[in-house]
This record gives sequence, structure tokens and C-alpha cells, in this order.
Amino acid sequence: MAWTTPRTWVDGELVTAAIVNPHIRDNFNAIGAHQRIRKTATESLTSNTTLQDDDHLLFAVGANEVWAWQAVASVTCDATGGFKFTFTVPAAATGHWNYRTPAAVGSSGGPAFAATTNHTVTLTSQPHDLSGLVVVGATPGNVTFQWAQQASSGTATQVLIDSFLIAHRIA
Repeated sequence: MAWTTPRTWVDGELVTAAIVNPHIRDNFNAIGAHQRIRKTATESLTSNTTLQDDDHLLFAVGANEVWAWQAVASVTCDATGGFKFTFTVPAAATGHWNYRTPAAVGSSGGPAFAATTNHTVTLTSQPHDLSGLVVVGATPGNVTFQWAQQASSGTATQVLIDSFLIAHRIA
């Protein structure tokens, strides 16, 4: 559907489906689905190097959809524990993702998502700017941020409250 310039309504006008649909329903469809996810609590891991699903930073995708997304994960960790992260996607989904921190820029995840791919960050207390594209196959599911300590440490590694994820369905 193409975007329709919204009309100006007048007092006393009889609103019918033929009037409303092109200006409201069709415009929402033209914009496409989007999701905004805010991390509502700080999450901590101590002495744990096993990647785990983040409690908040994930979004649902339908079969045969294409989504673009951006996230900012604010992380604190010590140099011993460090931080590693990846993303999981539904079976047969393809795509790519990138990350950037203030001290380093990286192209991560390569040309495709891979279950064994994780990325290590040795910096402490940094925001991580993440973005990507996922092309979903016949299997719907979630795109999920996973993270853990790179090396076991008694000092907690944390993904902080107010980290966020914004996703837009583009096809």
C-alpha cells in the first residue's frame, strides 16, 4: 500500500469506512510494523560464560518477513570477565548484523547469522550500538540478543536498564 496524505476532518462529517480506511488503516500498513523494546531492569551475570537470552531485548518476526533493527546495549563489566554477545534468529532465517562501541568499530556476524558466532569486548562500561537485517524463512519466531561473560569473573557483567531495541518490518 502506498501512503495517502491524511485528510482534514470537519465537524459534523459522517465518517465511513471508505473515508477512514485509506487515511488510517492503509497508512499504518504503508508504514509497516515496528517494535520498540526498552530494557526495564538491569540484568546481571556473575561467574557465567554461557550465552543466555536477554530478558527484554528480543522481538517477534513472522514467516517470510524482512526486518531491519537497531539496538543500544549499555554494558558494565570488568576487564577479567569481559562481555560476549550474539543474536539468535528463527530456523532458516538469513541476514547480517554489525556493532560499534566508542573505542572500536567492528563488522560482526559476518554475512550471515550463525549460532556459534559470538563477539568479545574487553572494554568496560561501554554502550554497544548494534544494527542488522534479518530475512525470515518459513519459520516464525524471535530475534533475540544473547550475552554472557567472556571469562568467568566474580564481578558481575551487566546489561543496564534503558538499553533498547527498535525494529521495523520492511517487507
